[in-house]
Amino acid sequence: IPLLSPQGWDYVFLIATPAVVLFANYERTLPTSLRVITWLAVATIGLSLFDLMGRARYATFMSWS
Repeated sequence: IPLLSPQGWDYVFLIATPAVVLFANYERTLPTSLRVITWLAVATIGLSLFDLMGRARYATFMSWS
């Protein structure tokens, strides 16, 4: 969805909410490698806040989309 959506990344992250809920529910059943990758994705979504990153880093991060 993020690659095809005309909206900004911050709105697309909201679409990921059901996936995060499913991950939280079934995290123990995932293989270790997939669990690590998913935790990295969740951390990226959760820590990509303007207030945490600052103006320059946030602008760079959003320009990657």
